[in-house]
Amino acid sequence: MTKFLHSITVLFLLLCSATGVASGIDGTTKKNVESDESCDLYNAGEITGPIIACPDETFDIKNVSLPSTNAAALEYVWLRTTDAVPNANTADMVPNSNSAQISASITQDTWFRRCSRPANCGYTNYPGESEWVLVKVGEEPTVDITPSTTEEICIGEEVTLTANAENTCSDISSVYKISDAVAPASCFPTPGTGVVFQRGAGCAGSHTIWKAGNDLILKVYNNGTAHITGTITNNGQIGEMDIMLTDYASSGSTWNATCYKNGISGPESYYTDFYGSITINGQAHTVRPKSNSGQHYILADGASFDSAQYGLGAWTGGSFGGCTEWFGDLTDITSSYLNNSVSYLWSTGDTSQTITVSPTTTTTYSVNVTGCNGCSTTAQVTVNVENDTDGDGISDSCDTCEGSDDSADADGDGVPDGCDTCAAGDDNTDTDGDGVPDACDACEGSDDSADADGDGVPDGCD
Repeated sequence: MTKFLHSITVLFLLLCSATGVASGIDGTTKKNVESDESCDLYNAGEITGPIIACPDETFDIKNVSLPSTNAAALEYVWLRTTDAVPNANTADMVPNSNSAQISASITQDTWFRRCSRPANCGYTNYPGESEWVLVKVGEEPTVDITPSTTEEICIGEEVTLTANAENTCSDISSVYKISDAVAPASCFPTPGTGVVFQRGAGCAGSHTIWKAGNDLILKVYNNGTAHITGTITNNGQIGEMDIMLTDYASSGSTWNATCYKNGISGPESYYTDFYGSITINGQAHTVRPKSNSGQHYILADGASFDSAQYGLGAWTGGSFGGCTEWFGDLTDITSSYLNNSVSYLWSTGDTSQTITVSPTTTTTYSVNVTGCNGCSTTAQVTVNVENDTDGDGISDSCDTCEGSDDSADADGDGVPDGCDTCAAGDDNTDTDGDGVPDACDACEGSDDSADADGDGVPDGCD
């Protein structure tokens, strides 16, 4: 292999060049010692990542299969780019990425590639180039709380708070539940009911039948893509599906699903490409179109999903199995899904959109809103509570007897002791209306406060 030692810049540009797969992994190109087969590199292996990741959320770009080599060890470097079309020569190198898989986070759609080479073999570049993997950034909800501010309230008063969320599911046009279909004996050596029918290499042997989990759904987006998520099961094993369908077409004809719904015929609605993974017991397996079989993902009879015969059908490749067929019934659950897929979690523990609170001190309340794609946003509001200067549990503006405990009423006359002008009496009747109850009136029938000569005797009794 030609060595490139001109400069650090040139070395970086050729770390994982666009021609590395074609020229570097053919079983004949070796290190600087041409006769040493211990440094051969035969393929780059496979990687996979999540279809969608929330902004700044940490996720893994996982190893599916290691590069094939005779070398004792491998060295890696990873590339990432936010360009619409990935290019190894302009991509950024991920620091400290000498491992078979990495953790990452994104704030916009990002491509990842793993580059590899046999260790201690004198390579000056990384000829083992995996396919690029795209991770799309999920849309976060826009959230606010009403009222956004509050006037000061008294202790014990109630305030109703409502979380208002937008962009929670705005990019979804429809949602379908995927359920098991029946595979007839005329088409399968192992007929049965399921959604994924997996056979061995060369399409030999019996099928392994995977059944649809209750959470297996297809989300159709407004931009001509769709997303399959949820679980499939087989004899206690659970597979987690994460598959993106792209390049939607609403006319033409592709694979004839004669083994599924015989009424399906062209023109058909389908996607011309798809990618993703199925993870079983922590091990990710890729799902790709079969390289020699055209577009093999049918989703409907006719140009839309309005037919009673629509269903899911596919014939896929990838590390999950090169002879895997998919059949599934589709049930429209758009309305119920969109109405129930937005969740709320308040700092109080409540999970409703609206809550009523009655704080005793100024308190900040927050709500976390999660949208259909699992991404969430938090908003908060502060409810202001007026001071309680005398510490009697009643805010000042609502305090009947400021400076005293409003709950202390020894004579039970309804007047707090601190403001009771006749605390000794049980009867607060004030016949003469002078503000002094009869039981404490020094001059009944006259105003006790009128004392013209200042001798301490009310005028009416002086």
